Amino acid sequence: MIGIHYRYSYLKFPIQRTLEKYMDRKTVRLILGKSPHVYRALKELGPDIGRGNPFAGFMDFSLTFLAVYLSHDKKIQPSHLGEAMLSIADSDRSKFAKFDLSSKAGFNLLVKELEQAAAWKPKKEPDALFHDDFDIRVSHEERKIVIEVNNSPAENMIRKSGGKKLLPEFDKFDKRMTENLHGLLTVERSENSVKYTILAK
Repeated sequence: MIGIHYRYSYLKFPIQRTLEKYMDRKTVRLILGKSPHVYRALKELGPDIGRGNPFAGFMDFSLTFLAVYLSHDKKIQPSHLGEAMLSIADSDRSKFAKFDLSSKAGFNLLVKELEQAAAWKPKKEPDALFHDDFDIRVSHEERKIVIEVNNSPAENMIRKSGGKKLLPEFDKFDKRMTENLHGLLTVERSENSVKYTILAK
């Protein structure tokens, strides 16, 4: 159940390429050799968000970078991991072309996907963390989408594990992804909530 998620293997290579620009190859190999064990530990310690949760990919993405950061005792420059995130955002650009915010169809499709994800509830997992503790609200008007996330399990894990310095890098990643969709993202963060505002260009 707590094996290495396929996302981990997929994300490992761009992380390795980026870190090798700033560290010797042996150190990078040691970090990436240790990080799967840290990743598994984080998965076990983390909350059950339910199978099929649309936000599982985001959770795995966050925990992958957190695991790498913790594997080197938080000595990796957050900006170096952020650089790897941006390379992933750019390489994934074509996968999200259908959500092109410059078109009405792309905008409406993204709204639909976000609303469906926010409304998702686990069917056979009553103990899964969702809605009672993890709340997502999506609203929209012409050319504007607002996503409000309360008590995000991914962000809570990052904070509790000592990875708070990575949060600005995750925000940069989200902003680059939005730019690639021809939109502009602003992020407002408080202690237990985050508000994302997307404006279509």
